[in-house]
Amino acid sequence: MGKESILNLTKRDIQELCLGSRPISNSSFNLLDSLIVDNCQFLSDVILPLNLLPFLTNLETLEVRNCNSVKAIFDVKRTTQGRDMTSTGETLPFSLKKLTLSQLPNLENVWNEDTHGILSMFCLQKVHVENCKGLTSVFPTSVAKDIVELKNLVVENCKGLMTIVAEDNIDPSLELTFPCPRVRSLKLQGLSKLKYFYYSSLKSDIYTHLESHTVELLECLSLGENGVKMILLGEFQRNLLDNLKTLTLCFSSDVFEYEFLEQVPNTEKLVVCDGFFEKMFCCESPNNVDYNGLLLKLKVLHLKSLANLVSIGLSYLFTSITAKSLAQLQRMDIIDCESIEEIVSEKEGEKSEEDEIIFPQLSCLNLDSLSKLRRFYKGNLSFPLLEELSVTYCYEMETLCAGNVETGKLSQVAINDDEVIPLEIDLNFTLIKEFLKKVNIDIL
Repeated sequence: MGKESILNLTKRDIQELCLGSRPISNSSFNLLDSLIVDNCQFLSDVILPLNLLPFLTNLETLEVRNCNSVKAIFDVKRTTQGRDMTSTGETLPFSLKKLTLSQLPNLENVWNEDTHGILSMFCLQKVHVENCKGLTSVFPTSVAKDIVELKNLVVENCKGLMTIVAEDNIDPSLELTFPCPRVRSLKLQGLSKLKYFYYSSLKSDIYTHLESHTVELLECLSLGENGVKMILLGEFQRNLLDNLKTLTLCFSSDVFEYEFLEQVPNTEKLVVCDGFFEKMFCCESPNNVDYNGLLLKLKVLHLKSLANLVSIGLSYLFTSITAKSLAQLQRMDIIDCESIEEIVSEKEGEKSEEDEIIFPQLSCLNLDSLSKLRRFYKGNLSFPLLEELSVTYCYEMETLCAGNVETGKLSQVAINDDEVIPLEIDLNFTLIKEFLKKVNIDIL
């Protein structure tokens, strides 16, 4: 049976510990494996001073939130007022696995200096940093080279952040072959000043060494506008994105970056939210984009909070030539897109060679809060495997399509959050009947 230790400290106790004016008993801290610091405005500008670090080597979880005075988390300066603050000068092996930093407006550095061997973070697996507007980087180079076990990295809403890994100005010979080599899930969002992940990774020959190193490729990636630009500029080589399964794009741009999709050929789930563009996959897209090679393995498409989106020109992907492009699509969610009028549209003034669009694998379709949606497509539709259909808060939608719709496995449709309607004759008939019922109720 494991030991449990409860340590009760007064405000003054904590202040003295942080300021280094109180002797520390080894037994007081050596069993501590989790530390949460929340809304502590009385602390010094450093959460963990160097004199306290040797007694926290078993710490596995550290969370710091809502502390306005904090400027650094780890104090790794060897000397304070001319005194050496380490007892032996040896590297401190830290057991930290999870680090969470949130709502720290004056945080300038996670480590107030590059550690240069003072402590190691070999066990670190998950880092979440959000709403730290003064932070310019997350890791110094000497820390980044040690965090080989890091698998989950989230950095969001840090307005001043310019780079994830800071360049080593003290020792320019210390260069990372590839920072964070085992990261499987990466989220970079709301970073308006982000320029690069790691400056040295932009050097021309940095990726020539990858073949001699084991690099576990990303599986989950979430990016804001600057993150997308970072990919397009070559910050991540394409082979590092080949294993990507889930891609989330949250950005305020008024242009959907088609070229970006060429970098993620094996994406199975695509989430797009918070953009201001009017069209996606439109026929007027750049000529240099080859749609035949895009989204071949896509299984889930989720569009949310795209206020200006008028149409998804998906018909360009579903013509006879490119019908196989989204053959694996299994789920489609389109939510809270106020301007969208039609899901699948054709190029203005032209008619596609065949007016039937088939979604061979689609089993779930969710249309929610689309106040201007009139129909899914003006031609014929076929959903041979569709089993779940939800049409909620789509007040202008009378029918799914102007032509015929085939839904061999569908037996009911969810009209409201708490109302499920069995199909009568076919799907279009059922939807028309429900639409007329709503109109009559409004008239009465």
